[in-house]
Amino acid sequence: MNKLLARVFALLNQESIPYCVLRWVDELEQPDEGHDVDLLVQRREFARMRHALTDLGFVPLPAWGHAPHHFFVAYEEDSDCWIKLDIVTDIAFGRPAHVLYTPLADICLQNRCRHDLTFVLSPEEELVTLLLHCVVDEGGITPREGSRLKFLCDQVVDQQYVTLLLTTYYLPDMSFSKLAPLIQVADWETLLARRNETKGYLTRLDRLGTFFRQVGYPALRKLERVICFFRPQTFTVALLAPDGAGKSTLATNIEKSFLLPVRSIYMGLYPGRRNRIGSEVPGIHRRTGVPVLGLLGHLCTQWKRYFLARYHVACGRLVIFDRYTYDALLPPNQSMSRIKRWRRWLLAHACPAPEFILFLDAPGKLLYARKGEGSAAALEQQRQHYRALKLDFPQMIMVDATQSADQVRRQATSLIWNRYVRRLGPGGRKPRLMGGREG
Repeated sequence: MNKLLARVFALLNQESIPYCVLRWVDELEQPDEGHDVDLLVQRREFARMRHALTDLGFVPLPAWGHAPHHFFVAYEEDSDCWIKLDIVTDIAFGRPAHVLYTPLADICLQNRCRHDLTFVLSPEEELVTLLLHCVVDEGGITPREGSRLKFLCDQVVDQQYVTLLLTTYYLPDMSFSKLAPLIQVADWETLLARRNETKGYLTRLDRLGTFFRQVGYPALRKLERVICFFRPQTFTVALLAPDGAGKSTLATNIEKSFLLPVRSIYMGLYPGRRNRIGSEVPGIHRRTGVPVLGLLGHLCTQWKRYFLARYHVACGRLVIFDRYTYDALLPPNQSMSRIKRWRRWLLAHACPAPEFILFLDAPGKLLYARKGEGSAAALEQQRQHYRALKLDFPQMIMVDATQSADQVRRQATSLIWNRYVRRLGPGGRKPRLMGGREG
């Protein structure tokens, strides 16, 4: 089992928090990042579980209108694994919102069984809850789910108890003796044909509550999107380094592997000469030759990119800046007039500071060996000037870029996720940046 997941179960057991795994316990040894780990916990114990998970580095994700579901995510650098927990405090069904509540949660927790490091549902209760999940939530039964249903049928000990659960929460005329043959021959059409009847049968348990949830949950989800747009949960990350350190490669790799959505935006000042930072001074318009127009053009381009980044952040996406306006702070290769120095200062401070900066640190000789452009001495000089920016930007952290691309991605992902933990964890605050410093 994943070390982080094992620590989760060990801590829950140590704290005596009643919980159990709802399904797919046999797959916990190698959790698929495309699937959640579904846990059931008593409602009155949820606060304790939340505290225990945040102590382990899990971050709660916004989940307005998704009750009784609560989502927690963590990243483990050693195994390069994302763990996403879907914790429910009630057993409810329905799609797109789980509005059909049942009193099964307390019953399932009371009858839970020990399974290695964790607890699981009894075969009888897992059979019925998985069947309801497939029929009501998904409207279909996959081969994986069908195999599990067949396995659970063979594990049932108390057939009368299964019949009681079926007649109470599935259909009044269903029994284990009728259900088992259908599952054994994989006659899913017969089970799915009565989906609407099953939903209506569950509705009777709490008609008024179901009605209010059907109206309220979609409204809460829309409200969450509006609130997150104006109070974003994500942030921007700038990647700084001389050429050859692997900024673009890292941005692409994070975009592919990060659990949350990511957008990469190029924020360099010299898109036509990326290998010659400091070799030109933007400010001359290419067509007119008018200095002011060239400077305004560069400023407009940078602000266009910055506003695009803020839009992605408002939509809940992590933004990776490939380079940033701070390239203009590097010393030029030739002497410059006072006006040109002023232009460079203005370009360097054209956009607000990113919330987080990663500097990919590697010796100039290695950078030159990788790309063979410029000179090792010039690249080393750029490296030292980038390192000096740490004094003005305390949100900058060094990443050892002499490692392999995969190791750099893991370290960078871990650092970014740690910032998420600080931002969204208990007592977290949203940092406001003024003049490049965290307020």
